[in-house]
Amino acid sequence: MEGRRVTRELHVVVHGRPAPQGSKNSYGRNVVEASKQLMPWREAVKWAALKATSLGAAWEPLVGPLGIDVTFHLPRPASAPKRRWSPDRQPDLDKLLRSLDALTEVNVWLDDAQVIDVTARKRYADHRRGPGADIHVWEVTC
Repeated sequence: MEGRRVTRELHVVVHGRPAPQGSKNSYGRNVVEASKQLMPWREAVKWAALKATSLGAAWEPLVGPLGIDVTFHLPRPASAPKRRWSPDRQPDLDKLLRSLDALTEVNVWLDDAQVIDVTARKRYADHRRGPGADIHVWEVTC
C-alpha cells in the first residue's frame, strides 16, 4: 500500500467453521448452495461484524477504496500431518472470500466492489485460535 494512508478501520474476529460460497447444486429448477455450513458461517460473520461496530451504534459504513486482510482458521483434519500448518486442500480461498459478502448486509461497507487490495490466507486452527476468521478492513486514501 505504498503511497496510501489508512483513515478508518475495523477488526472483526469471527468464531465458527469458515464455509465457502459459490459452488451450487441443481435440483431441477432449484439451485442451492453446495455448502450446508454457508448460512451459519455468514450469520457468524454478520454477528461478529455487528459486535465489532458496537452493534451498529453510530457506525457509518466504510466508504471509498478499501483494503482487506483476512486469515481463515480451518479445522485440522485428523489425516493432516502435524507439521503442516497451512491447508492445501479445499475449501478454495477465493470461495471463502466470497462469504465475506455478509459484511455488506450489516453495513461494514457500502459494496464489496470497494475493495481494491486483498491479502488472504488459510491456516489450520490450533489450541490458541479455534476455527474462524480474523478480518481487518480499512479505508485507504491515495
